[in-house]
Amino acid sequence: EDSVSAPSLALDPITLGYTLNYAAVTRRRLGDLTSAARLIERALVHAIAGGDLFMLQAVLFNFGLIHADLARRVPQSEHGPQAIRALEAVSRITREHRIGNDSAQNELAIAAILIDQGDLEKAEDYLEEARRIIARSENAYDQAVLAHRRLQLRCARDDVTLTPKGILDLVEQCAELYTA
Repeated sequence: EDSVSAPSLALDPITLGYTLNYAAVTRRRLGDLTSAARLIERALVHAIAGGDLFMLQAVLFNFGLIHADLARRVPQSEHGPQAIRALEAVSRITREHRIGNDSAQNELAIAAILIDQGDLEKAEDYLEEARRIIARSENAYDQAVLAHRRLQLRCARDDVTLTPKGILDLVEQCAELYTA
């Protein structure tokens, strides 16, 4: 008598890594950063085990974003440095393997964390790197985010006076940055 066995529900590390990554992103968007962090850490283990550089890059990027969000909730914690380490690893993968070099989202994310941490000079370096990438890619979304980050940097430097005239000047500068 032939018997039919049930299909295995075991997932390979790559499929499981992508699944956990998506679950972590969903939890982040719902504001559940604790669950998101647990899920993304598990996804990272599977990304490393699976050996898929595309997945590793995606998981590290989301790991960085989740820990950046946690750093905003708990300033002076290890989340900020962890976020930067993960995002710098994404930059290394991009440079060394030419994966994802058509977007500056990683550099823009690092700059945002550095602005939050008050490391404005280093943030400016990352914004300049983002500008170089965007000059090649002409990615409209990245251009808009770059303009936003530049304004955040100016505000962090107290280069903006919040008087009615100062606000109007900022609006004009914003329009210039977004069209530059």
